[in-house]
Amino acid sequence: MTSRPLPHPQEPSVGSDGGDGPLPDGQLHMDGFARWILSAVSAQPQRVPYVRRQVAAVLHLWDLDDLAWPVELVVTELAANVVRHARTLFSVGLFWNGSVLHGEVSDANPILPEPALEVTPENTGGRGLLLISEVADRWGVARHQRGKTVWFEFAPAR
Repeated sequence: MTSRPLPHPQEPSVGSDGGDGPLPDGQLHMDGFARWILSAVSAQPQRVPYVRRQVAAVLHLWDLDDLAWPVELVVTELAANVVRHARTLFSVGLFWNGSVLHGEVSDANPILPEPALEVTPENTGGRGLLLISEVADRWGVARHQRGKTVWFEFAPAR
């Protein structure tokens, strides 16, 4: 297991391992299948690009660069939703079993997100979950004792 502390909000860069690429912050487990968890991220707008960079580093480490664009898009949208709506600390997780990439964003707000049924050009928001439903192979939301988790899956062709 590799565990790295979260950088201060003024230090949004990914740390370098001195090798082929940066190591992500958070907890990284590689024991039969790959798991990465970034916990206790503050719900501040500047943390959204930080989370996106961490996700990119994990995907690169796992040789899943082909999934970078859609996964970064989905995680960015979900993290932005936490900042805008939940306003609680949140965590991000990615789990790779060799055939399916499962991702999730969890926060402490129990209110479940609802996809907009209709969005007009005048609306400044409301498109994110619709976008996720078009980009991800599967997605959903689960309420739990400490809030909720929005999850998504990608099954890349190998």
